[in-house]
Amino acid sequence: MLSQKIIISIGLIFLTHCFGKSNKETHRLEHEARIADKMVVDHADLLRTNQGFRNLTRAGVPQKRVVGVISAVSATFGLLKGIADNVDFSRVCVIGFKNLGNRKLVDPTWYLSYGIIREALPRYLPAGEAGVFTFEKTGYSTAGTAGVLTYTVAGTNHQIAVYWSVPFFYGINYNELHVQVWSGAKANEALYNSMEADEEKLTVSNSGHWLSASGWGITVHAAMTNAAKASLLVEVEFNITTPNEIFG
Repeated sequence: MLSQKIIISIGLIFLTHCFGKSNKETHRLEHEARIADKMVVDHADLLRTNQGFRNLTRAGVPQKRVVGVISAVSATFGLLKGIADNVDFSRVCVIGFKNLGNRKLVDPTWYLSYGIIREALPRYLPAGEAGVFTFEKTGYSTAGTAGVLTYTVAGTNHQIAVYWSVPFFYGINYNELHVQVWSGAKANEALYNSMEADEEKLTVSNSGHWLSASGWGITVHAAMTNAAKASLLVEVEFNITTPNEIFG
């Protein structure tokens, strides 16, 4: 009987290794990222149907590089991919950072190991809003874009940290993603190296696009497409209250 249980356990481990974990198969963001990998964006339709995309254009003309704030409802993989399509460099990571909590996200910091961003990140993201950030490779360099950014939950010392890497050479390298919840952290080389080396970091592939993290009442879900012009969607959820907020 014991030997049968051992055989069954080994079989389940083998199937999990071959086909991926079930939570990655069923999570909504995993599903949406896989669809986005095969999506062909109709920019005219996106301009007509997505208010956030329209708000990020200039008089209806899509911009090549976008940094802005829109309604969280409008921040979809379709919107991110539509923005990435317009960038005239071959390696891009467009990040949608959705604040689904009950406080502002403030005090952004960022560190880039490779690549550039043309504008500063928005100083704060109101509850129910999303930041959209375009990171790209540098000019004629043979490196892609890789970095880390943080936002702090207002009134706390807790940060949401996002790491990404979009390599220049595919085949030996792949897109990478990591999210963590920190206390007292700031985006710098040390944080970048820590998240890059962490074994929980996700190598984006057909077997997984999504991961999550939580701490101090904050939950972060993120998913990334498996493309040279990558879309990375982050959802931050929390409901933080103080005794004064509860009792007045």
